[in-house]
Amino acid sequence: MKHALAALIVLSASGCLSLEDPEVELEAVALRSDPGDPGCSSWGCGANSATVGDGLIFDELDSSGAEANRGGMRYLFAKFDDDAHAHAQVRLYAYRHWLYAYSLDWSQFYWGADLVNLVLTLNHPAKGTFEVKISAYDEKSLQFWAGTKEFVPFYELKTRHQGDPQFIDYACRNLLQDDPMWAGMPQRAVIFQGDRYDAASKTARDVGDYDPWFNIACAATAPAKMHLMRHTRAGGNYTWSGTASYPTSDGDRTAMLKMFTADYCGTGHTFTVDGQPLAYQDKPHWKATMESYTTVEALWTAGGATCLKEPRWVDRNMVFTQCGYVIPSCPSPITGWESSGAHVFSANR
Repeated sequence: MKHALAALIVLSASGCLSLEDPEVELEAVALRSDPGDPGCSSWGCGANSATVGDGLIFDELDSSGAEANRGGMRYLFAKFDDDAHAHAQVRLYAYRHWLYAYSLDWSQFYWGADLVNLVLTLNHPAKGTFEVKISAYDEKSLQFWAGTKEFVPFYELKTRHQGDPQFIDYACRNLLQDDPMWAGMPQRAVIFQGDRYDAASKTARDVGDYDPWFNIACAATAPAKMHLMRHTRAGGNYTWSGTASYPTSDGDRTAMLKMFTADYCGTGHTFTVDGQPLAYQDKPHWKATMESYTTVEALWTAGGATCLKEPRWVDRNMVFTQCGYVIPSCPSPITGWESSGAHVFSANR
């Protein structure tokens, strides 16, 4: 047995995972939920995904209001909830990693700190109507982890069921308060546009600058890490002519996503938990340094792990049982991996 956890993770009736009974060793647990179950994130139950008051996921929204997300949540409208804006209703739009609000007559626009007290109204056909309030904005706490150390805007979101007197719940639950990578950024989210994710298959695709969908990526989630590693359109610094300072293909982004989610088989099945220590490096080395590590984990392409030395959280045999085949072992140490066809190298800390 590879891993003894401090708690037993068991499946509940809803398909989510709960923590009970310490001192129990796990036989085999892979974090994966039913993507059709709105009560549990498709990135894995326990993931720090944006939710409204009763746990409904809204980690992506269509700003045009035309379509509901995969959890059934649809954006309806937005308006300011303060006297300074006279409760003005606005149009919502996301571009790169900024959120914008325009007056209905297009005469005014708001962004950055001007968006504090903006309330988004969302609806779920079975669960009712919810409101999400931008309660704080921060543009000097978070920087890209790769490439030039530019600041990345961060939003704090609070939620309530429509009709409730106050915004009490945070959309981001801040499960990793002690993680130094996210220190000083409780309950915050990165918002970015230009990428769509298939959570079930763990794949990423570029949808361009004008697609109405945008991602709400809470601190420590895989989509937030993707952006900070510049494996998003918004993080690539694409110009109007289509060139980019940090260009990545859909395959590159999918390889990075599969690494973050430990999708070794490439099928969407994940083998990881929040807060798992990991060292990694991208092929172009936009990340200046790789963290120190003890053992090699894997090399990654868009198809999953091309070689696997030591999984971060489970035994190799558990992975092979899920995949239905044996993934070749990686050499250790790994040298010259950048010419192997892989886009990401990961290791255990």
